[in-house]
Amino acid sequence: MKLHTIGLDYDGTFTLHPEAWEKAIDAWKLGNMFPIFVTMRFKNEPLITTSDIPIIYTGRMSKISYCLHRGLRFSVWVDDSPHFLYQDAYEEDPITVGRNKWHDNEYEKLRTTKDEIDEILHNLKSFGVN
Repeated sequence: MKLHTIGLDYDGTFTLHPEAWEKAIDAWKLGNMFPIFVTMRFKNEPLITTSDIPIIYTGRMSKISYCLHRGLRFSVWVDDSPHFLYQDAYEEDPITVGRNKWHDNEYEKLRTTKDEIDEILHNLKSFGVN
């Protein structure tokens, strides 16, 4: 049976009712689904959870693009702000600033790396995800 990956948002989704989401995570795992937190936070803004699912920190970059460019595709997304699946987080005044500073290399060390995502993918393959 094929496992499906679920991109689960943290802020405003999981944080709204963590106990209920923990139960959903357990149910998803029983149903051959593999949930992964995907957050626009940086690594130095850790999530508070007792869940053992992996966490991807995109560092204010759009979630789908960030994950796809690092080789990870999700079957389902659960997010209270779906526009951030495709859109980077705003700077204070994006109109006057111009290019979004979140793309600057200085922020890369605060994001989940390609190697870390490869490790998540390796662990998924051990569960039978293609």
